[in-house]
Order: sequence, then structure tokens, then C-alpha cells
Amino acid sequence: MSRIRANTITDMAGTGKPSFTNGLYSAGDVGIGDNAPSSDYGTNLSVHSTATDGARLKISDGTTGKGNLDGLDIISTGGVAYFINRETADMSFSAGAGEKLRITSGGLIDISGGVQISENVTPTTGSGVEIFKASSTVGQIQVFNRDSSAWMDLALKGKEQIFYTAGTERVRIDSSGNVVIGATSGQGLFSVHQSTSATSNYINITNNATGTPSWSNGMLLGNNTAGDALCWQNENLSLVFGTNNIERMRILSGGGLTFNGDTAAANALDDYEEGTWTPTLTNVTIGNGTITGQYTKIGNIIHVTFRLEGGSTTTSSSMTGISGLPFTNALASNTGYLSASNTSNNWFGYTQQYSTGTITNYIQWVTGGSIQDIGNTNIPFTWGASTFMRFNMTYRVA
Repeated sequence: MSRIRANTITDMAGTGKPSFTNGLYSAGDVGIGDNAPSSDYGTNLSVHSTATDGARLKISDGTTGKGNLDGLDIISTGGVAYFINRETADMSFSAGAGEKLRITSGGLIDISGGVQISENVTPTTGSGVEIFKASSTVGQIQVFNRDSSAWMDLALKGKEQIFYTAGTERVRIDSSGNVVIGATSGQGLFSVHQSTSATSNYINITNNATGTPSWSNGMLLGNNTAGDALCWQNENLSLVFGTNNIERMRILSGGGLTFNGDTAAANALDDYEEGTWTPTLTNVTIGNGTITGQYTKIGNIIHVTFRLEGGSTTTSSSMTGISGLPFTNALASNTGYLSASNTSNNWFGYTQQYSTGTITNYIQWVTGGSIQDIGNTNIPFTWGASTFMRFNMTYRVA
């Protein structure tokens, strides 16, 4: 049976190395049937076919058989190269005396090491997962059907998914599905951490109405450098809060709170203040007594109070009014109410504002069924130790 066929076989200078001509083999050494030819192997083996269905090199052994569907086929046809393992077995590729890549009989590709794609070649047909170098500085992973120009779903599975930029971990999705940014663990479905000392940490939310993302556009949610929690509107627009899909409260761009869908600045609650004030009582000498005033201002409504505790040198000499109110009134039509007491009795009185300003008219007490001004030492009693005067009034500020 013929093993090698050629028109001419020539012994090259008596070396025992055959040279095949007629286009089959023309230079170099070939070992056939030698299981250890070592350096006797040449550097080239050329298989050429003039047939239009390509050239095939089949490699088989005693375990595979040698039929058309046996062994390993290396085929070149139509410009396409094929490596086909006809057996139900793996294909293994090695480098550096170690296996680097294995294609299992089930079609799984097992790579030892990593994959580096260095050429800018973008797939043009087919569908599936594509890994390619999109430009000189961009590597790309996508799932796309190029035959129908349709995007496909990309499923990444693992215990945790960790994403890096510039060699540093940036985002992690842990095994419970929690998303963690800036840390390796967190609580709740979404955690954002800034580990740099004395650095604010915000989520910037923008849209086409606010402009592109920046610290001066849209809104910010996060912590400032001191650790305060912020919900911050950068735009000259309102900040709106709602429940049950209904607006409940709005902070207007110019300041002030409106409620339940009201957007009118005139209706906004725009101030809250608490403080103290020092009342002045005309024609009353406090002496060693004490007088303390307090107020609460909500929007343009203010409530004022004071308490006078007389001392042994506290006296009254004539009709008395109150001045030094903390805010000017808006209307000349306000009434303040008073009570007075000593060790045995209580009296009630009032005072009014007849003009705008920070003063009231004289105090009038109801004594013995009549109304009298406080104008001497015995209305409603002689002022001194263990005597008290209490005042409260609510009015609208200018």
C-alpha cells in the first residue's frame, strides 16, 4: 500500500532526507511514521488542493478511527480555516508548557489567564455577546443581533458584581442585591459613601430643564462637609413635597412654605422666630423688681408676653402704657390683656393700640365694677413686693 506518492523522490546529498517534487513538497524535512523524529522535523508542511471544496489535513489515531467523521480535521476552504474535532471530546490549546484554552465537547470555552483584544475589529454579522475594541482607548462588551439590528439582554451572574474604573473599585452589587457606591459593603438597597476626609457627598439630579449635571444645576441629595443632611434645590424654582401622589407642601424659590397645592407667595408661611424683649412701662419704676418679655413670631403674626414681679421699691405714679414691643404693628386695632395679683386678690385689665408703632395706650383695670387707669399707687393695688402683672397680646406685624 502506498504511503507517500510523488513523481520524483530525490535523496538530498545522501542525507536520507527525501525531497518531494511535482508541487507536493520541495524543501525541508518531513517525518512520517516516526513517533520521535526530534530535530529531523522540518519547519514547513504544506498541504495544497486545487479542488474548489478546499484542502483537508486529517489527524487520527487508533482510538478515533480514520473515517470522514473521525479525528481532527484542519480544513481550508473558501478562504476560511476550520479546526474540527470530529470526536465527542474536548479541544485543548497550550502555550508555555501549560494548557491555556480548552473548548469542551459541549461548547464551553475555558480560558486559563485572560482575554486581551488588541485590534479594532467590530463584528458585522450574527448575534450574541460581542467583546471588541471600539477605538484606540475604548473596549466594549455588548449583546447585539447584527442581522436584525436589535439589542439583546445582557445577563451577568455571580455571587457579587464588582465594577472598577482606573484600577479602583467604584460600584458593587452584593449577594443580597444591594447597590454600594464608594464602599465594599452597605445597608439597604442603595448606599453611597465618600471616604475622603472633609468632602461633601451628593447625588446630583438634573434634566433638560435644569441643565447638565453639575453642583450648581438641578438638585442635590447628600451630606455637606460637616455631615449635615441636605435636600438642596439649585434652581430658582420650588422644592415640592407630596404624599399619596398629591402635593402637600412647597418651598417657594423666594422662600416661604405653602401647603396643599397653593403656590401663591402672598399665602406663604415665610418666617418663624422666638425671642425676648424688654418692655418699658411708662410711669412705673421697676426698682428691685424684675420684668421679662418673650415673643413668638409665625409668619406676620406675633404673640408677645411679659411678666412683672414687683419688688419692695416698685412703684407707679401715673397712667401707664407699654412700649418697646419687638415689632411694629400693621393695624392700629389691637388689644392686649393683663392680669394683676397680690397676696389676696386678682384683677384683669386691657390695653389697646390706637396707632401703628411699638406702643400701647394706657392700661385700664376693672376694679369694683368700674374701669380705671393705672395712675397711682393703689390702682388696682399698691405696687410693691409680692405683686405681679402679666401681659399677652397677639397682633399682625407691618
